[in-house]
Amino acid sequence: MKYLFLLLPVFAFSQTYQLEKIVIGSKRGLSEDVFSTYTEAISDFSSAGNRKALDVLEQMPGVSVNQSGAPGQQAFIHIRGSEARHVLVLIDGIRVNDPSSVDKSFNAALLNVGDIEKIEVLKGSQTLLYGSEAMGGVVNIITKKASAKNFVSAHAGFSRGFNLDHTLIKDNSILRAHFFHDQSEGVSAAAGGSEKDGFQNKGATLNLSRQFSEKFEGEWTYKVMDQFVETDTVDMSEPVDAQDDYSKSIQQVFSQKLNYNQEDSRFSYLLGANKMNRFNKSFGSVVGFNAFEFSNELQWQKNIESGSFTLGAENLSETFSQDAVEEKFAGLSSLVFIRDFKKGPWFSQYGARASYHTQ
Repeated sequence: MKYLFLLLPVFAFSQTYQLEKIVIGSKRGLSEDVFSTYTEAISDFSSAGNRKALDVLEQMPGVSVNQSGAPGQQAFIHIRGSEARHVLVLIDGIRVNDPSSVDKSFNAALLNVGDIEKIEVLKGSQTLLYGSEAMGGVVNIITKKASAKNFVSAHAGFSRGFNLDHTLIKDNSILRAHFFHDQSEGVSAAAGGSEKDGFQNKGATLNLSRQFSEKFEGEWTYKVMDQFVETDTVDMSEPVDAQDDYSKSIQQVFSQKLNYNQEDSRFSYLLGANKMNRFNKSFGSVVGFNAFEFSNELQWQKNIESGSFTLGAENLSETFSQDAVEEKFAGLSSLVFIRDFKKGPWFSQYGARASYHTQ
């Protein structure tokens, strides 16, 4: 799989910008004052250092991480004891759960905090708004839209690598580019093993945001994550060192968000693409998986004196193929209505979701 990196110039001196206020929100722009759905957020990564996003995320009450072995191996998010396949993970509102996996769990082992502005967590079932993939909850990872300073940072220790961040501002447009690389010789993935299983994680995030007018704004994000990790195998329930086994994935995510804001309402359009190319080598053979998920979402939210209501229409389409397996297609179209009522300390929510599966 080939992809293009756009390399922007990096200045050797520190370049500081006075940024305009940038308002970042989740799919619904959730607000405790208006909506009954409560969102918990992590927005301070200043002390995270080179830790992975999961190291920070699992500090939140009710959120746990299950990692199969040493750092770099597969890791999955659980909310309040739910299965990983029932936790929907979003990057800038786009579904990134692995469409090439049988249960569509998201492997978040190597997510880097370098390009993350905020992580929002919605605990408990969110199926009314997001569908059956969100039975356990939602994790929305929001990437940075700008940095006050251009910088290059490097680290060394258990893993070594670098982060490069560059922001360009012109008129009402902000372009930000982030590149990262992280690798380690690792430790054995098999309990008691002696052969080291390393990992390598590299990628980039490009984000363009523009304020067209006082009411109309747009944002475009492209993110690529190239992950490679050496693995071990199991023979007769016993872990065994495997010299050449590995798992490699290249995931590309694209999103386009257009918002038209009025005093008491907002109309939004979200276009998203999630492409996964994954290869696993085990017992001497390599199996490739390829999948593509495409989404269109329209929403209208209106605030009223007693709360708010949301009307939405969604369309998801997905293709999947595997070596020696014919390509498969699935589609889902949904209509959503949600009414949030709040008065003093009392709140309630009701709504309906109607879905049609094409296959």
